[in-house]
Amino acid sequence: MKKWQLFLIVAVLPALCGCASSKKSRTTTAQKARTTTVSTDKTVSLEKKLQAADLEKQGKEYQKKGQTDQAIQCYTRALALVNDDGGLYRLRGTAYREKNQLAAALQDLSRALALNSRDGQAYYQRGRVYYLQKKFSESLRDLNQSVAINPGDPEPHHLRAIVYYFQNRIPEALADFTRAIALNPKADNSYALRGLIYSGQKRFSEARADLDRAIAITPWHYKHYLDKGSILEQAGQVDGAIAAYEESLQRAPASAAKDREAIQNRLNALEEAKRQKALAAAAGADQEEEEEEAPPRPAAPVKKVKRPKPPVTPAKPPASRPEITVVPRDPFSTVLGEEPK
Repeated sequence: MKKWQLFLIVAVLPALCGCASSKKSRTTTAQKARTTTVSTDKTVSLEKKLQAADLEKQGKEYQKKGQTDQAIQCYTRALALVNDDGGLYRLRGTAYREKNQLAAALQDLSRALALNSRDGQAYYQRGRVYYLQKKFSESLRDLNQSVAINPGDPEPHHLRAIVYYFQNRIPEALADFTRAIALNPKADNSYALRGLIYSGQKRFSEARADLDRAIAITPWHYKHYLDKGSILEQAGQVDGAIAAYEESLQRAPASAAKDREAIQNRLNALEEAKRQKALAAAAGADQEEEEEEAPPRPAAPVKKVKRPKPPVTPAKPPASRPEITVVPRDPFSTVLGEEPK
């Protein structure tokens, strides 16, 4: 190798090494920047999820306390952080349903199911909304899905039984109430509503047994005593009906003014009917005594006299007493006998 060639190599080699080193340094810097960006994004995402989880927890606490507006605010703030959480949409939809904002509830619950089609609770809650809108076919469709996903949950069975009742599918209603009771032996409303259906079938013994079980589970529930009074009244057990109505009236809170008025009206009607029956029985007994004590009169000669026949007036129909309609109560309603709105 000639001297000038060696000199050229010695002069150029450090420059070439410097370029390679510089290029490698730039590549490493770019990789570090990308890694830092990804790491920052993950940190922000994790922070949002943690904030959303905390807001969800707060919302649930508010909902338990009946503070539905505050719960909705928490869920809305959480959804602003993570808008792809189906569970949050279900929770907010449930809160909207509790406030009777059914359109908003339906929208949120449908969104929850779009994000997670296996959410049995979302199907159940949407079934409740459809039920309150009297859309029984849609309600039944969602409740069937809920039962299929969560067959061990008694609530969908209970509500589906009520939907079956309003569709006049009584055997299916009884079967679902029975299933709900098997899944939850403390389901007092399932016992009470099944008892009312038995009563409508004049199966009074079974009806009374179911109401007695409901009362044993929740002895403070005044509506169970009212239902029992209705059943006993239909069975002709007036004294038992009066006792049940009196117990119901005693336990009914002052806020249930409509129910208290209905109970008092039934009590008044039964007491009056009982009084009239006693008066009629006493009058009949007095008349029999007078006839027995009166001396016999000599028979007078019978003279046949033709008398004009009096005009025939139509008999007045007997006064009908008001009845409490035996219809399963809406367990999600505050008014006895109120059908879904």
